[in-house]
Amino acid sequence: MSCNLSPMNGMLTIYRGEGDLSTPIEDAMSWTLSKEVAMFFAKRFSSKGTCYKAKVYLQDIYDYLPERNEQEILVDFCSLENIKKLNT
Repeated sequence: MSCNLSPMNGMLTIYRGEGDLSTPIEDAMSWTLSKEVAMFFAKRFSSKGTCYKAKVYLQDIYDYLPERNEQEILVDFCSLENIKKLNT
């Protein structure tokens, strides 16, 4: 993977917004570097969405897709650390 990411201590903080129709967090690969983007996806279809925050090592990221202004990160759930549900 070739990208211009700046990890802290080798890890990035990533976010995931999950709504009623979203793939469950354990099966999802799509995360973002932006808390705002995650909140958008959490609340896109319902006010009952959930936002998560996690850490991941740079070497565990499959791809970084900066297109569409989503700052999308593709990663396997098993590679995530310190997963926390955020208040939305």
